[in-house]
Amino acid sequence: MRLVSRLGCAIALIAAAVPARADPTLPGGGSIALGRLFTHTGASASLVANAPDSYFDLAHCACSQRGAAPASFVETTFAFELLLVPPAGVSAPADVWVGSGCDDPATRAANCHQIASSTIADLSMLPTQPPGATPEISVYDLMVPEPSVLACQFRELVSSEWVMADTNGGGAYNYVVQKPIATDALAPDLPSGFVATPDATSIEIAFTPAADTHDLAAYQAVCATVDGSPVSTAPPAPRYLTARNLCGESLDVPLVPSSIDTNLLGADAGNGGFEIPQGVAELDPAFLCGDQPDPTASSIRLAPLPTGKKLVVVLLAIDRAGNAAATYFLDELQAVPKQDLWQDLHQRGGRAEGGFCLVAETFGDDHPITHALRAFRADVLAPTPTGRAIARAYYALGTLARAWPPLAAALAIVIALVLGWPLVLVLLVVRYVANRHAAWPRMRSPSTVPVGVGRQPRATRSSSSSFAVGR
Repeated sequence: MRLVSRLGCAIALIAAAVPARADPTLPGGGSIALGRLFTHTGASASLVANAPDSYFDLAHCACSQRGAAPASFVETTFAFELLLVPPAGVSAPADVWVGSGCDDPATRAANCHQIASSTIADLSMLPTQPPGATPEISVYDLMVPEPSVLACQFRELVSSEWVMADTNGGGAYNYVVQKPIATDALAPDLPSGFVATPDATSIEIAFTPAADTHDLAAYQAVCATVDGSPVSTAPPAPRYLTARNLCGESLDVPLVPSSIDTNLLGADAGNGGFEIPQGVAELDPAFLCGDQPDPTASSIRLAPLPTGKKLVVVLLAIDRAGNAAATYFLDELQAVPKQDLWQDLHQRGGRAEGGFCLVAETFGDDHPITHALRAFRADVLAPTPTGRAIARAYYALGTLARAWPPLAAALAIVIALVLGWPLVLVLLVVRYVANRHAAWPRMRSPSTVPVGVGRQPRATRSSSSSFAVGR
């Protein structure tokens, strides 16, 4: 899939050639027009006049370096169409340069270099009608025009193709024409504040977008199991482009570590003590597991995922040119069925023993109020550290509450107030008192109380009552 065009940055072209610091016309009144842009996009061995979606980016810069790509890779050069308009009788050579400020002798040596292979032997030989001459220039030469710079840079740069001629034999260029291209090899800023909310087959990762999102186009995620296997049989199409995936050049996107709140009780922040699988480190599109095409979004959903398997996850922020910034999470993530936080506490070594659940015992486990409070706990309390702290404190009082019913009633009031359910609180207390009163035996002589009537001995009471909201 070709990437969304970077308006104004990936390929920003001036409509007409711009003479600079020189004669506006050639002898005879003509001029050189730099017209259509030609590239090798679509794996075409021939130059094709088009507006490429992504061509002057970091991946193409790296792949167009001499010796970086195999001979079969053709997306290394571009050319502007050169025309002589109107026809003019001028006989002089012209040189082709790339860079910025190449018309100024004071800055030319530092910011530009000449493309000797594209020299025009005689301007009079230029075509006067399309298709014009198309001297090819390396993408790398355009994006790294300074002689002192020896590698692709993480930057945005407006660089130009220049055609310059000495038409009067004065030893200096007196006719200059240029056409700029805005190149982009700079990845966008990464978001922060990551929070993962899992369910049985997916993980929702929420985040705070970066302050500067003007160039952001999308987010994607790459996942692998700890043994290095991809997790999706039908991964989404990549919205990013890397040199490795484009031409096999081993220039990978740097992976920045990030902490993530995994929304699990008792979970400690990870330290990245695991090996990042090769497919993930290389951002192999086969490992894609999440796609968020909305650049204004603050979350991305990873799905479908295998249930219960630990996953190494990398999140990508992608710009309009296809450059990607990447962060890997220090915690291994996993899709798990939503479970009661009381069960989660015990699975993670909590010592609180069972608990008395006023809500479930009063209304029943399947009552709408029980379900409502359970949903409030899962959706409002569980996703935040404060909410989980409240839940842990609630569970820790379970043993005491079971032994001392007045504490259970007081705790029910506190939790109800925290949850913001004042009407439920009233119904809860009234219903609880009514149910308990109906269950108590009438006053009678101990000798006449039937066996099994009234309160059961502690050891024989149902173990299904647990001290958790909504249980």
